[in-house]
Amino acid sequence: MDTLTCSTLICPVFSASLTRDVSNACAGELVKADLTLASTSNQRGEYYLVYAGKDATRDTLKLQPGEKPVFAPEENTTYSILSVGNASYPGCFTPIGSLSFKVNVTLNNKPVAPCLYP
Repeated sequence: MDTLTCSTLICPVFSASLTRDVSNACAGELVKADLTLASTSNQRGEYYLVYAGKDATRDTLKLQPGEKPVFAPEENTTYSILSVGNASYPGCFTPIGSLSFKVNVTLNNKPVAPCLYP
């Protein structure tokens, strides 16, 4: 006789917080978001950050604990942080409310001169 064994996966709660929600950059310049990821169980494994950028296109970044996400927008872009997960808990993601990171981009139309932004 076959039996089916079920188990319940209890997911920890993951969180994300920003120290600064706006940065200025030149087009194509790398911008590091001052984002902190955490969990109720202090997970040490790789974090998954699900976000939406330009045109609401979703993407996922894999980040080590303490690592900051890096973006390189070509124009003004607001990145919305959608959810956070951890490799130690496959399938467990915590939706993040209204957390966003904006990058104001200055175009560099003079390749010889450095891009200046306010």
